[in-house]
Parts: sequence; C-alpha cells; structure tokens
Amino acid sequence: WISSSIEYLQTMPQQADFLEVWERTSKHTEFTSHYFNSSDF
Repeated sequence: WISSSIEYLQTMPQQADFLEVWERTSKHTEFTSHYFNSSDF
C-alpha cells in the first residue's frame, strides 16, 4: 500500500512538500528505510 500511496501523492503537486518530509522522516524506521533504499524513489 505504500507504493500506491506514493504514486497517489505524486499526482497531487500540493502534496510534494509533505511527501518529501514524509520520506525523510520515514527513513528513521527500519522498514521504510529499507523500502526507500531498495527502490528508485
């Protein structure tokens, strides 16, 4: 569901800043850190 959520947010320019902050803060957790590091996101 994370991938679909990111794709959904990317279709809404006004959410770009939120997505950037979310990505940065999410990297503090093991799961999301692995997710972002293993993707081309």
